Amino acid sequence: MGYRGPLVAVPKPPGTFRVLLLGGSTTHGWQVNDDETIDASLRAVVPRLYPGPRYEVVNLAFDGYDSNELVERLRHDGLLLAPDLVVVNAGVNDVSNARIPDLRDRDPRTLLYAGILAELREIERRGHPTLWTRLKHWSFALRLPGIIRSNLKARQATATAAVRRPNPRAADFFERNLRRLADQLEARDVPIVFSTEPSALTASYELHDRSSRSYWVVDAATTQQYRDTLARRMERLADELAGQGRPVRYLHANLPPDLFLDDCHLTPQGNRRMAATLAVAIRPFMSPPRPQAAQHPAARSAPGRR
Repeated sequence: MGYRGPLVAVPKPPGTFRVLLLGGSTTHGWQVNDDETIDASLRAVVPRLYPGPRYEVVNLAFDGYDSNELVERLRHDGLLLAPDLVVVNAGVNDVSNARIPDLRDRDPRTLLYAGILAELREIERRGHPTLWTRLKHWSFALRLPGIIRSNLKARQATATAAVRRPNPRAADFFERNLRRLADQLEARDVPIVFSTEPSALTASYELHDRSSRSYWVVDAATTQQYRDTLARRMERLADELAGQGRPVRYLHANLPPDLFLDDCHLTPQGNRRMAATLAVAIRPFMSPPRPQAAQHPAARSAPGRR
């Protein structure tokens, strides 16, 4: 199915407690090996802390995904896997949505890979790649114009962000998408742990430092302020849902700067620390797996292994 980590069976085997991770590149595991990710560490630590059923941790995160894409990831892919618990580790990528002054709910302009997907669909329609695509594959030199254009666009985005105030509506839509995630799981009585991605911005950068990274807005100080805004929205929603008796919990892990590769991506040691923190946070929900519920419609048409 294209996920990072070991194969899992569909339908889920009886007696299995399955944890799904949703998020962006921090959760997916940026510049670390397969055995150094958060999900790999969780697979090692959870059985030691909570012996009993067979535990599986499935990493559905992907680089650049914001909350809108996480909603679709869960709807299209996650429910098929019949999770017993879902961890949503998010917030960083939604900051970049605040760059759009006329942002809309579920705005297609926030989809990082929309252009690439459109190209792939066109290749599928044609039945073969274009001559230009083949040339790019054959020669790195022919890709240099595209690389230069990308760098110029990144610099232009940084300059534009420097004079633009972040759009506060991005936080509204972030909260709305978190609610959509929780609502998808409520009907299946699946607990959810909302987690704010750890940040090293204030420890590693000066307040007025700027970056061409897509998940920064204006400067380091403004970016961190917006991350904090999204964290408060996530925590507030978790408190609200928990007050309604729903199985929801909030986690905000604070990790030391030496466990970061940059302002939000973690070293292998950082991923192990994050996994240990998550393992404690999910403890209230680590009950024996429930009897297998009715399968998601897509699951009935997809037997075997993925």
